[in-house]
Amino acid sequence: IGIQELLEKVVGNENLSDKSSSHYSALEWIIEEDPMQLTPDDDHLIQRYLLAHFYFDTHQEGNWLSCERQNQSDRDETCVFKRLKSVFPLEYNDVIMFRWLSLMHECEWAGIFCDDFEQVRAIDLTAQVIQGTLPVELSHLSFLQGISLGWNEFEGTIPSEYGNIKQLLE
Repeated sequence: IGIQELLEKVVGNENLSDKSSSHYSALEWIIEEDPMQLTPDDDHLIQRYLLAHFYFDTHQEGNWLSCERQNQSDRDETCVFKRLKSVFPLEYNDVIMFRWLSLMHECEWAGIFCDDFEQVRAIDLTAQVIQGTLPVELSHLSFLQGISLGWNEFEGTIPSEYGNIKQLLE
């Protein structure tokens, strides 16, 4: 079974077939651009794909505040992550981290926290000016315990599928 067939079992063929979708963009990135060049038998292929999908899905409206994928003007895979320090007044701490969609394991990407088995346990992208809706696909991160996405510009409701994440606490 190939990468596309494996991912179809998770997100469906119709999502991966639409060339204008963030599902397709994430699939293309995994197959064509991802520096890790994962194979279908890699343990974290689905997790990496789901996070790439989240990235592409939340870039349809605009850019994040910090740690986006590397572009031509960026010197390397590191970035200055703007971690919220205070709301009134709005202040950030600058923390050196790794960019999303970098060659690093996805557990090293800014705002992603994993356990010793490299399974995503928490996503903290508070106050990153992220726009869009919450992707249902995060519900496939079965070990996820916390999602912190406050102080962004999300619209809509929390997907009911998030209720199926058995370990989700926050």
